[in-house]
Amino acid sequence: MDSVIIIGILTEVCDSTARGASVRDDKVAFVGDATGALSDEAQMATEKNIGTFFGRALSTGQLVAEIRDGRKGRQE
Repeated sequence: MDSVIIIGILTEVCDSTARGASVRDDKVAFVGDATGALSDEAQMATEKNIGTFFGRALSTGQLVAEIRDGRKGRQE
């Protein structure tokens, strides 16, 4: 395994999962519309943080398109 797709109930906790996976050199795909935060501001901040430091923040539609195209987990 070298890739982690992160979805979850509380975005703020998913951030810790992304951080841990990144430290292990896993490719991180954080699916923003498949998580929920306590506020819109927290959601946006977490997506920005993950996208900047730990992996990629993308939508469910983008993830599905990448999987269909055979690019699952690829970081650019």
